[in-house]
Amino acid sequence: MTKQVAILAFDGCHASGVTGPLDLLHMANVVAARLAPGAPPPFATRVLSEDGASVHAANGYSLPVDGGLSGATAEIVLVPGIAMIEPKALHAALTRLEPVSQWLAARYAEGAWLAAACTGPFLLAQAGLLNGHCATTTTWFAELFEQRYPAVKLDATAVLAESGRLLTSGGAFSYIDL
Repeated sequence: MTKQVAILAFDGCHASGVTGPLDLLHMANVVAARLAPGAPPPFATRVLSEDGASVHAANGYSLPVDGGLSGATAEIVLVPGIAMIEPKALHAALTRLEPVSQWLAARYAEGAWLAAACTGPFLLAQAGLLNGHCATTTTWFAELFEQRYPAVKLDATAVLAESGRLLTSGGAFSYIDL
């Protein structure tokens, strides 16, 4: 059975947090086809932005997308990191991305698995999804995370934290660990 995977993209994200998972899932499909010729691929991926328009990653690279969040569903959602190093900039980005957090909450309520890397867990926490759950995030913003989301059991020293259908990883490039 093919799993529907949505990879989120937004202005200021880490480009590799979008393109890296695309490469990983593509190669998983290639290997699966080799091992079981004629079987359906394990993953169908779509890159989604809030409004369906292409976005600019933090490095300036333009990322094309396959659609917008409106009406989109997925069994697995991957959230890249927000490429910010200043707390004020991260606050502004989180405010701007509030609709994305709400979309994530709706997907979780429908049974989706959510996986977020680096500062991506801020979007899950902003939606209240991590309350009472174990999580990790980048050590750069661990103190800020704890201040904003005291109901989350944060372990910023963990590379990966899993709590049911919620997975978080700590560094900007830890999407590979997810």
